[in-house]
Amino acid sequence: MSQIYRVEVPARERSGSSESLPRFVVMVEIPDLVISEFENPGSPELQLKALGTAMNATWNQRVKYRNFQFSSWSSSVVEDANPADYGAASYRAGDGSSAWIVESPFGPRHACLPIAACQNARELPPAMV
Repeated sequence: MSQIYRVEVPARERSGSSESLPRFVVMVEIPDLVISEFENPGSPELQLKALGTAMNATWNQRVKYRNFQFSSWSSSVVEDANPADYGAASYRAGDGSSAWIVESPFGPRHACLPIAACQNARELPPAMV
């Protein structure tokens, strides 16, 4: 069974301002085929794979705003997630991994509860196109 990760990447001004800025929140699906390619698929390897997919998914938005940096991140496995709940993926990697940008500091996001209030991926609305 594929694994779904919730990856958060907060924005920070390059000037060093400690002002809290919005963040990217990306749901990443890593399919079984990709997981099986790892020799010993542990949590760190899959978290790094999820981060890489999330960073690729947000690349176009991040390069337009170079006065921000995205140097920290966190990820967690989302239990009982159904990718169909998110609608069409925002990004698809060549290996079959998919990503859904559910919150972005630079563009529209899902019209739902704040992402921090969502306890489970099933509480997120379908992706808005």
